[in-house]
Amino acid sequence: MTNRSFWRCAQNRKLKKMCLALSMLVITVCLFVSFARSADDLPAEAKVLDPDILFYSDPNPIVAPDGKWIAYISKGFVCVCNIDDPHPRQLVEVPHSRTHLLAQPEYADARDDPRILWQRLGREGMEQFEKSVTQTIVGLQWTREGDAVVFGLNSFDAEKKELICEVKLASLKGKITTLAHIRDGGVYTHLGGMSMLSRDRKFIVLSGYVRPLIWDLTTDKPRATPFMNLTPSTTGDRWLGVEKDTRQLVVTDASFQIIKRFGNLFPPRRTAQELLWSPDERYVIWKYQVGFDYYSNWEGGWIDLQTGEQESMTGSYMAEIVRFTGRGGEFMRIGGEGKQGQMQGLVGTGFQFQFFTSGNAKPEDVWSVHFDPNDRTIKREYPDIRFIYFSSDYKSFVFGLPRPNQPPAGEIFHLMDRAGHLWKLPGKDNGEYFSPYEVVGFADNGKSIIAHDIRRLFAIPISAVMSDANAVKRSDKLE
Repeated sequence: MTNRSFWRCAQNRKLKKMCLALSMLVITVCLFVSFARSADDLPAEAKVLDPDILFYSDPNPIVAPDGKWIAYISKGFVCVCNIDDPHPRQLVEVPHSRTHLLAQPEYADARDDPRILWQRLGREGMEQFEKSVTQTIVGLQWTREGDAVVFGLNSFDAEKKELICEVKLASLKGKITTLAHIRDGGVYTHLGGMSMLSRDRKFIVLSGYVRPLIWDLTTDKPRATPFMNLTPSTTGDRWLGVEKDTRQLVVTDASFQIIKRFGNLFPPRRTAQELLWSPDERYVIWKYQVGFDYYSNWEGGWIDLQTGEQESMTGSYMAEIVRFTGRGGEFMRIGGEGKQGQMQGLVGTGFQFQFFTSGNAKPEDVWSVHFDPNDRTIKREYPDIRFIYFSSDYKSFVFGLPRPNQPPAGEIFHLMDRAGHLWKLPGKDNGEYFSPYEVVGFADNGKSIIAHDIRRLFAIPISAVMSDANAVKRSDKLE
């Protein structure tokens, strides 16, 4: 379990006490597992955005829609910096959050090696440290205009035994606004990366594995939600959803009033767990999980809302990534292939990285691997979709590949273009799980990669990565 998934599970009220106890057992391993050690051999073209960071688990740094600003949590502050003018700014201080405490002078010796903290404090000391963390920052996101960041501050009211979340908006100009004050355990578990601020900033939609909740910011109360799913348009103020009572695919206006219906596209007892809408609002893809665990396959469909043309879709694993690229109805599919094993569940048989111009088109293969699951001599070297980043135009991708000589376990980050050319990110393998540093995403219209080591946040031009010295030959390269 990584620190990301570990602290995400702590957002569930029922798991809170269990996670606190487990934290004492895994703190040595996962305290800063996502941190890469200092990369002293960064390319000369690299630009340091913040020379003195202190990160901890979720939420990860995020790039603004314009590709120029990066928002991140460091030393207990919500911070931003601009890729063109890298002068870090602290927007909001969050006392008693984890990095706020770790930034105190008494913990200075543990900044580069968190194991020192465990060795110095011991089990009881670490328990006290964890109890002193009373605020957690969740759901960091940019507004669509990129002029402010939105986040939640989670805390626990021990007297009332309630989980509390204050949703904040911090503008780049320094104004701080409280959007909502939520006191509800059920809502709390959904607030985070799955929360979406409406374009008009009147609603927050909390979406998860159950029916989404619409929180009215003008009244600071939830409103009736007659939808099973909701997905915002990326170019307008409308929403795509599945109506609960009729199970019809519908389009709503900014106030969630239905303005179009497209009929019931879902089989009995199924609905869309993932509902994707193309930027031009013409095409829809939906997925629903067939089984109940991580190796479950999925079924779904594709529809052209303008012509009514439909195609069924299936996949081996629900974790498969499906995304529209913004070029009309073009979409991509990235994930593993599997077959039924002798026991319950699927066993892997391959990997596909593909583009489709439409739901009934033949795929354009960028990475295709097929193997016999019983052949242990085969090196299964293909992108890890758990840690993959896309440029805004979907022409460049960064992902981890297994270390060529294991052990140790872990991944080396690589860059790939749409033609399938592959480059290792510059820097020596530092022995950390993510090497040579951890990637945040793309910025500046795909021209730069944002990354960090244990102390610095920096930008690396992809032109500095795409060199002959960094080129990697793929054994599976399609001719």
